[in-house]
Amino acid sequence: MKKTLSIFLVAIALIVGNSSCKKDKTTPIPVDLGPNQLRSNVFVVDTTKWILRSMANEISMGIYRYKLTATTPYVDIPVGSIIIGTAGDGYIRRVTGVDVNPYDMIIRTIQADFTDVFKMGTYTFQTDMSDMKPGVSSTGFSHSFTNKSIFKDGDRSVTILNGHVEMNPTWNFTFGFDSIIGINKFEMATKNADFHADFTVNATSPGLQLSLPEREHQVASYSKKSIRWLSIGKDSIPVVVVTNVDLVVSIFSVWLNQTIGKGGTVNTSVSDQLGLGLSYNNGVWSDIYNTNPTRTLRVDSLSGRQNEWVHVALTPRVSMKICGKPCPVVSMAPEESLYKYLEIGATLYGKWDLSAYSFLSTHVGVTNTEILGKNIPLYSLHRVTDSIAYYTPYLAAVASGDGQTGSVLQTLANPVTVKVTDSYGAPQKEIPVYFNVITGGGNCPAQKVFTDDNGDAKSTWTLGSLPGQQTLSAAVFKGNSQLVSGAPIIFKAFGQ
Repeated sequence: MKKTLSIFLVAIALIVGNSSCKKDKTTPIPVDLGPNQLRSNVFVVDTTKWILRSMANEISMGIYRYKLTATTPYVDIPVGSIIIGTAGDGYIRRVTGVDVNPYDMIIRTIQADFTDVFKMGTYTFQTDMSDMKPGVSSTGFSHSFTNKSIFKDGDRSVTILNGHVEMNPTWNFTFGFDSIIGINKFEMATKNADFHADFTVNATSPGLQLSLPEREHQVASYSKKSIRWLSIGKDSIPVVVVTNVDLVVSIFSVWLNQTIGKGGTVNTSVSDQLGLGLSYNNGVWSDIYNTNPTRTLRVDSLSGRQNEWVHVALTPRVSMKICGKPCPVVSMAPEESLYKYLEIGATLYGKWDLSAYSFLSTHVGVTNTEILGKNIPLYSLHRVTDSIAYYTPYLAAVASGDGQTGSVLQTLANPVTVKVTDSYGAPQKEIPVYFNVITGGGNCPAQKVFTDDNGDAKSTWTLGSLPGQQTLSAAVFKGNSQLVSGAPIIFKAFGQ
């Protein structure tokens, strides 16, 4: 049975009143006997009638002191009643005592929960992430940033050159109550939400070793308060939802060693229609998950030679409270891993390679053992999409010069040319190509040639003294001395 307690809550310390109930009842309100039912002695605080005078320390002890005026209606609130209001993060309190003097009505309370309010039924409401930034009207959530330094020590640094996140989820809440066991259903999920994130990371460590442990850096934090009203019969119960978004950069590992020059810059981008959330039914948690991401991975620049391993993620974490009670936490994080390897002695031989990977990581979890007043088991689930990969150098192929005919002991009319590309088919410069005569006794004066801006490495070839087929090999290596795809290339020529 629900009543409406007419109280006006003024901003005092941590308490902020910002909603009202249209009813002003001082007598019990009949509870609708349909499928959704309240428990008896539930009072909704009307913030237009009563003035809160409690100090912050009194609120923390559950003491609500209201100023009595000539226009303030007196309400008889029995011990054991439940009051529910919208101040702060929202509150649900059980009354343990009431004192009245000529100036104040003092209500002493202890913490209560939703099982003290709802007897049975299923309730649903929604909230979104629009207008998260104070004073800025928006549809959905977005945040952009530039030059976020993750680590800097002299010339050694790891920097997020730019980053951007945007998403427009509508969070759907469903919770159900049984008159005997209390809450038996809870669901928090978004379906088909647009999600996009991209960021560019640069790691540099000229001539020095750099190794960083796992760490996080907060980029931004936003919070939004919403009030939803659940209709039960002729009356409504307020539900305060506080949505928090913490945008963090996570470094899982960074290791740079023996650099000659600088490092690399890698960009990853993810766009998705995402379904994500958690469902609790009769003691069992399950996740809600569907995703079909479109991802790109781009290496913007490479300079120098180094061993390096960088694994970084940009993560928006969404957490919520309902009437001050924690809800599950969800996050969606595009991650990128960059591995650049330089063989020992590379100052002489120059063998190196780079691998980069991008994938979308999602997490849903319950970090508090109580949801809406129900003691429940903890839950955590981490999912990762298939990764997309980038490799360079990736492929060596004949560009020109194969199958020529020439005079023995003479240089062929055209040089032999090798083209080196990355896994996206783009030409790669500064890749060493090693030429070596195999048969015929000829020679090539340039045994190691670096590719130019077009990805080409060229060498002349002087045939040996024997007529007939002669062969020459061209090899391209990774940093660990393994051959790339297509290598070695065997060029053939015919001497006459």
